[in-house]
Amino acid sequence: MNLIQKGHKNNTHRALSGVDSSIILIANVLVAATLGFVVINMGFSTAQKAKTTISSTMTTAGSSLEVE
Repeated sequence: MNLIQKGHKNNTHRALSGVDSSIILIANVLVAATLGFVVINMGFSTAQKAKTTISSTMTTAGSSLEVE
């Protein structure tokens, strides 16, 4: 009887380890996806700011080159 109980206890422990591991894996995937979204979004934001700055600089530089 003692051997049966030990085997049942180990199987239950293994099942819980699998569930725990899958929860940790899902949490890591969600964190990585969120971090990736933030990095990509910041990249787009920086590119937009650079485009605006370059555009305004070109306008300013072009206005000083106009012949009057």
